[in-house]
Amino acid sequence: MPGRTKYTIERKSPFTGMVNQMEIELDPNDYVNWKHGMNIQDALPYLTADEREFIKTTDQKSRKKLLAQIFR
Repeated sequence: MPGRTKYTIERKSPFTGMVNQMEIELDPNDYVNWKHGMNIQDALPYLTADEREFIKTTDQKSRKKLLAQIFR
């Protein structure tokens, strides 16, 4: 895919301190567009919702799993 590069993105969960990784293929120009104010869905429409959420925040699945265990 022209312009797209695979990146391994790491995010540290503010809740667990765990480092999560995801390999995501994206166009750096699209990422810059998002960082400059474009909605992430418009800037990176080819990514899955999970990939976009991972870029925006920490891994949601890990956070939800931990919270479910805490509030059992």
